[in-house]
Amino acid sequence: MSLDDLCAEVLSHLHANSAMRLDDVAATIGRSREDVERAVEKLVAEGHLERQGDRLVPDAASHPTPGIYVASERRDAEPLEVDYDE
Repeated sequence: MSLDDLCAEVLSHLHANSAMRLDDVAATIGRSREDVERAVEKLVAEGHLERQGDRLVPDAASHPTPGIYVASERRDAEPLEVDYDE
């Protein structure tokens, strides 16, 4: 996974729950804390995250990914279309 991909994943988790700590994010996405810290430093430098004490909050320069975020969604999941009878 590239640093940009990791940044996107970290940012999506923080948009879903800005109360998550770095250890929580790292455990959730299965990466080391050091990898997550590198991603966070890049996101802060680019203006996507803002430090508020020990919290990392997505700021106005950051836009959440559209759609529904499901923390337990599998990486190999694909969209499903459902037709309802009327």
